[in-house]
Amino acid sequence: MPDENVVLVIRPRNCHYCGNGFYALGHLVDSIKANNIDVVDLAGQDAIKERVTQAIEKYNPDIVLSFGHGSPFVYTAENEKIVFDKNNIDILANRIWHTLSCLVGQKLGMEMVECGGLAFSGYNESWYWVAEDVNQDAYKDKYAKYFFDADNTIAFILAVTKNVAEAYRAGHDKYNQYIDYWLQNPDDDEYASEIAKWLIWDRDACVYYYEYARLKVSPLLPLAIMGLPVVLGLAVSRWEHE
Repeated sequence: MPDENVVLVIRPRNCHYCGNGFYALGHLVDSIKANNIDVVDLAGQDAIKERVTQAIEKYNPDIVLSFGHGSPFVYTAENEKIVFDKNNIDILANRIWHTLSCLVGQKLGMEMVECGGLAFSGYNESWYWVAEDVNQDAYKDKYAKYFFDADNTIAFILAVTKNVAEAYRAGHDKYNQYIDYWLQNPDDDEYASEIAKWLIWDRDACVYYYEYARLKVSPLLPLAIMGLPVVLGLAVSRWEHE
């Protein structure tokens, strides 16, 4: 059985718009370690399929946390190379996997649970965020930090409690906290409605699967139609395999 005190983190650096997430998951790693949990941190050039496979075989983590690009059928990491797809997703049997990746929740996350995974947590639509600079630490970015901190909340609660439903609720609450903040717009920020719109979109794309059952709340409609690559001069990005 997997080791309940080991968490595997996969955080690529060399891929489109990966700077914010690379550093954001660095903060996640530090937070998990502070709770006396062993973390195998596959960062940058180590975030490749071969190293992931080796780490799972050697350290046998019970939870895998990742970010990167995705599609309904694949999850990619460093250099946007495939790490998980239908051919090897069974390596996550008896484990919990949370990933900050576009669309993986549509198919691959389900397949992971069907192949014996304990639970999957992620997103069934493209995950969008707004940033001043997509290459800097998200936690130093005026806008990006709200998006990445909301997702990190899910991953952190999973690592500490192993409770998927609790992690989902905590993430949902964190998204709502930040949505309310930007809707109230106490600093009169000209981009506040755009930030709130994409936080709502991401919150409602969040799903988890447990014991072959798909569980999610009914989504709210986004405030406006999505799809613009640039909003008011700010970079709007998404994790999606192309």
